[in-house]
Amino acid sequence: MDNAKDIKFNNIELSAGFLREYLSCAPAEYIVVYMFAKSTAINGAVHLTSIVKNLSMPVAEVFDAAMYWQEKGFIKMDDGMIIFPINEQKKETKQLPKMLLEDRPQYQPQELNMYAQKNSDVRQLFDMTQKYLGRMLTHSDLAGIFSLYHWLGLSLEVINKLLDYCAENNHRNMRYIERVAIDWAESGITTAKDADERIHLYNTEFRRIIRAFGQSGRNPIASEEKFMKKWINDWNMPIELLEMACEKTVLNTGKAAFSYADKIIASWHTAGVKNTSDIDRIETEFNSKKQEKAEEQKKPVAKNKFSNYQQRQYDYDEFEKFEQKNTK
Repeated sequence: MDNAKDIKFNNIELSAGFLREYLSCAPAEYIVVYMFAKSTAINGAVHLTSIVKNLSMPVAEVFDAAMYWQEKGFIKMDDGMIIFPINEQKKETKQLPKMLLEDRPQYQPQELNMYAQKNSDVRQLFDMTQKYLGRMLTHSDLAGIFSLYHWLGLSLEVINKLLDYCAENNHRNMRYIERVAIDWAESGITTAKDADERIHLYNTEFRRIIRAFGQSGRNPIASEEKFMKKWINDWNMPIELLEMACEKTVLNTGKAAFSYADKIIASWHTAGVKNTSDIDRIETEFNSKKQEKAEEQKKPVAKNKFSNYQQRQYDYDEFEKFEQKNTK
């Protein structure tokens, strides 16, 4: 760069989304070309020959870099000129959130080969994926796993945890792995610690709750996860009480009715229930009040000491009203 002192450099800004997606995986020379072009552009444009001359790079290499950034939508090529769109900054800052709402990018075999040759992290990614899947990777496999790193921006450490989790649960289908990865990315899982906490939640608490509903061998759907996260994370309800509520739900409704279980658990949460002794106490008080009310009505039906005896099944709408009244 002998003539660098004669060049006027502009201050440039790179969004977090751009850095996260491209800085770690785009070839280094492509990054250099992009940053040099952006920092020396006059009125949003710079000629390829200026880059070739000042960076002392082969014409073909600079051209390849320019074509790469054009394909990604960051520049336009016109008669040897690199042109930066006026709305480029908006594109950079908004691109990452959109990535989670759209289908993943399509990667050509030569593009994946280029990344693997130039980036040791990508080679490591492909190697560990082949190890976990236990087979030679197809192009579809390579594109799928690369998208977790390049498109979703998950780190190698997090992807390693993800692959281990899926393999442990006997899920080695790439489409399944991608769906879990998207869920993790949308949930903000960025570190190994985040991944460990997520795995613990799914492999222990969620699984125990599903089993308490009399079901197994399936993953919870989104609405069920929302209920369970509220019970566990927001209300800090012990898992033993959640299992009890699920069992009561099945006894009373004959099905895994999460909304019904939510009423039970909400009533316990409102009453400050922390253990089974609290539940026994509240239910005893509830039945006592209910029996007193029935006796006050003085129904003409003859009664004996067994008339009001019921097994532990409750109208939890009425139960909830009772608890709210007695906890004010």
